[in-house]
Amino acid sequence: ISIQNSLPTPSVLVNPTSLTVALEVGNLSEALQSFAQTTKGYDLYVQDQLIKGDKEQKALGKQLKAQGELQGALEDLPFDKAPKRVFAVFTPEEAFTNSGIPYTTDALLFYWRDGKTWYLRDVTHPTKIFKDQWAPRSTSTRSPG
Repeated sequence: ISIQNSLPTPSVLVNPTSLTVALEVGNLSEALQSFAQTTKGYDLYVQDQLIKGDKEQKALGKQLKAQGELQGALEDLPFDKAPKRVFAVFTPEEAFTNSGIPYTTDALLFYWRDGKTWYLRDVTHPTKIFKDQWAPRSTSTRSPG
């Protein structure tokens, strides 16, 4: 698979001066943020170019898009609340499988507590994120369920 040699320059995606200055003054946090913004911009550009291509390129572009959506959904988790992953699998009803043979896929469920309220987030399908919360009536600190 070839990509046209028309990738945008980093200056289109991020101010290269900010990355350079951040590195020169030792601001690693700012440098990493600028680098992440640049690479994300390139990923979006490559994804867009692939989706415009032939059948094989479109499939790869859609896969890259899905991975980007998942990354965004995971980045939106409140890491300051130390979310924990619930290890689970999803098995669709036989009627929803193409071959008639049931299959499973890993579910991406996370839970955390903020004060007295418990939260649940399912990012298994990043474009259809499920969110729920539960606040006990008593002073119990046990997780729901």
